[in-house]
Amino acid sequence: MDLGLRNKTVLMSGSSRGIGETIARVFLEEGAKVLINGRDKKVLAETYRKFAKVYGNFVSFFNGDLTKEDKIKTCLKQILDNWREVDILVPNVGTGKSKPGLQADIKEWKRIFEINLFGAVKSVRQVAPIMKNQNEGNIIFVFSIAGLEYFGAPIAYSAAKASLLTLCKSLAFELGNYNIRINAVAPGNMKFRGGRWEEIIRDNPDVVENYIKKDVPLKKFGTPEEIADSVVFLASEKASFITGTYMIVDGGQTKSFFKMVKMDKDVLGKFDISGRVAIITGGAGLLGIKHAEAIIEAGGIPILADINRKMAEEKAKALSEKNQREANGYYVDITNRSSILVFKDKILSRYGRVDILINNAANDPKVKDSPDEKPWSRFENFPEEIWDKDIDVGLTGVFICSQVFGTEMAKKGKGVILNISSDLGVVAPDQRIYRKEVLADDLQPVKPVTYSVVKHGLIGLTK
Repeated sequence: MDLGLRNKTVLMSGSSRGIGETIARVFLEEGAKVLINGRDKKVLAETYRKFAKVYGNFVSFFNGDLTKEDKIKTCLKQILDNWREVDILVPNVGTGKSKPGLQADIKEWKRIFEINLFGAVKSVRQVAPIMKNQNEGNIIFVFSIAGLEYFGAPIAYSAAKASLLTLCKSLAFELGNYNIRINAVAPGNMKFRGGRWEEIIRDNPDVVENYIKKDVPLKKFGTPEEIADSVVFLASEKASFITGTYMIVDGGQTKSFFKMVKMDKDVLGKFDISGRVAIITGGAGLLGIKHAEAIIEAGGIPILADINRKMAEEKAKALSEKNQREANGYYVDITNRSSILVFKDKILSRYGRVDILINNAANDPKVKDSPDEKPWSRFENFPEEIWDKDIDVGLTGVFICSQVFGTEMAKKGKGVILNISSDLGVVAPDQRIYRKEVLADDLQPVKPVTYSVVKHGLIGLTK
């Protein structure tokens, strides 16, 4: 079958070994021109020599870390100088090696996100303008079934991969007008030479064998070739009407995605949580107040935790006076561990425990569109500092709060953590909905691509 990939140019990061190497080889077999990449100069050179022997000048290489913006820029200059265009981008840089559970500190959390999410974001930001000028292109992310369901993978890794999926959905909406398709492939358990599973099998062969037989309906490992075939298909003309979605290649291991349960005030009111201490981050905001009202009406003690101390205290006071029950407001910066620890000590000193944590805080930017009518809410114009803020508040802050208060709950042997996501963590937001000038100061509320990324990452973090 001719997939229509002859002479197409492919930028394939993380392709000197393993799954990435196999994807690059299958593209070459289809007649595409492929730039392979890796950080290990020796391994990359060997892979290049092996490919060049068969495919000649249809293959080139770039040695460097393509999670770094300067390296991406240099790499793109090389591919454009050689082949004048970039038809297909496969950001394949990633790692699942991390500390388990809540053992990962923020430094480790950010390292995992830098490799598994931000590297892909940086690549897309630089490649997208090239593809827009060409009025065509394909981007295929390689994420993981750990971004869909809980499989015991490191929490930060699962959250990063879940975020990558929603990035895919959001970009498909934003770049579709330029005939650029965005899709993703989610590998399950893949065994290959030098891979992580080879190491695990060596240490625990019987455990691994039982795990595969029990959890994978096809009762076997997948191969890099099966991932490569999926990626190459999605990049081909045979998939010309497929965008904003993902292909699972896992032998049937994933069984469900998620369940969404509506818990409105009427439902919550039927529950008795008398005397339970409930922290609500972003508690002074509109949704935070709604959570607090539901908590106090069910007999709980709402703690409005917010970066705006004055507003948190005022809202808590009003809530307390209205219901004739206790409610309190506190200052906390959830992106700062020291601030959270100080806040935790105050709560424990006063109440002796935390029963419920509602992670509700989120960055909610309101901006003026730029004069050239290229609103920065769109991906290609989005400021990196706002991206960082959204991730810090909506994901990193949730992680720190859950780590700090979850540890206290574990000491008591009970507790509840609720993470507030959004339907926009499942589907990409239609920006036209948020273009209405509804604010008196002419600022427009927006739901940028990071909002969806954060909210879907929150689903992965929760799992």
